[in-house]
Amino acid sequence: MDRLDKQQACQLFIEQEIESGLADGKTKYTIGQEISEWIKNMFGAEVKPHTIEQRAHRHEENILTNVSSIDEFTPEQKQEENDG
Repeated sequence: MDRLDKQQACQLFIEQEIESGLADGKTKYTIGQEISEWIKNMFGAEVKPHTIEQRAHRHEENILTNVSSIDEFTPEQKQEENDG
């Protein structure tokens, strides 16, 4: 496995961990801390937790903006959107 393959695998892992963490209700701060520590232990690389937090924030925004229609929302979500 070459360096590019390893980087892509790491990026995929990070994305999956962010998605999983958000789905589990973890805060972006916690996700950043956990993934940053994992990267340090596995690769000896320093990635600031804030960098991962920002990435989690962008991921969360993409989820919200990629909803194709408000009709897909539950009645409770529609109310939250209207109260927004």
